Amino acid sequence: MDVRLIPLHGRLDRVEVSLHERLDRAEVSLLERLDDVEAPLYGRLDQIEGSFRERLDRVDISLLERLNQVDALVGHVANLEVSVRNHVEARLAILEAHVADRNASSETRLHQIETRLHHIEAQLHRVSTTANDLQAQWRVYVPSFVGAIAAVKRTGTDIGALSSRLDAVSASLPAERNLTAEVVEAGTFASTVEMATLEERVSMLEGRLSTHAENLTSELSAGAQELNTTLSARIRSVVDQTDALEDQLMNVRHSLSNDMTDLWQFVRAQTAHGIASKAEPVD
Repeated sequence: MDVRLIPLHGRLDRVEVSLHERLDRAEVSLLERLDDVEAPLYGRLDQIEGSFRERLDRVDISLLERLNQVDALVGHVANLEVSVRNHVEARLAILEAHVADRNASSETRLHQIETRLHHIEAQLHRVSTTANDLQAQWRVYVPSFVGAIAAVKRTGTDIGALSSRLDAVSASLPAERNLTAEVVEAGTFASTVEMATLEERVSMLEGRLSTHAENLTSELSAGAQELNTTLSARIRSVVDQTDALEDQLMNVRHSLSNDMTDLWQFVRAQTAHGIASKAEPVD
C-alpha cells in the first residue's frame, strides 16, 4: 500500500463517517418533520372526512325529504285528478240529467202546444162550420126577402091597377073620388112603410152577419198571431237556454283543461327541480 494513500484513506473514512452522521441527522430531522406534518394532515383529513360525511348525510336527508315531497305531491296530484274526474263526471251527469229534463219539458210543452193547435184547429173547424151554416141560412133568408120584396112590388102593382080602376070609377062617380084617393094614398103609404121596414131588417141582418164574420176573422187572426208569437218566443227561449247550457259546459271543460294543464306543468316543474337538486355537485 502506498504510504501516500494512507492519509487519503483516513480522510475518506472521516468524510464517510461525517456523511453517515449527517445523513442520520437529516433522516431523524426528516422523520421528526414528517411526524410534525403528518399529525396535522391526519387531523385535517379527519376533519375533511367528517365534514364531508356530515354534508353527505345532510344531502341524503334533503334528497329523501325531496323524494318524500315528490311522492306526496304525486299522490296529491293523483288524488286531485281522481277528485277532479269524479267532480267532472258528477257535473256532467247533472248537466246531462238537466238537459234531459229540459228536453222532456220541451217535448211536453211541444206536445201541449200541438194539443192546443189541434184544439184551435177544431175551434176553427167549428167556426168554419158555423160560418157555412150562417151562409146557408143567409142563402135561405135572401130568397125569402126577395120574395117579400117581390110581393110588396106586386102589391104596389095591384094598387096601381086598383087606382086605375078607381080613377075609372071616379070618373063616373065624382062624389067618391076623394075617398078613393085617400084609400090609394093609405095603401101606398102602408106598402112603402112595409118595404122600408123589410129593407131595414135586411140591412141590419147583413150588418150583423158582416160584423160577426169580421169579429170571428179578427179573433182567429189575433189568436193565430198570439199563438205564433208565443211559440216563436218559447222556441227561441228553449234554443237560447240550450245554447247557454252548451256554452256553460264548454266553459267548464275549458276551465278544467286549463287547470289540468297548469297542474301538470307544476308537477313537471317540481320534478325537474328535484332532479336538478339531485344532480347538484357537492362542495
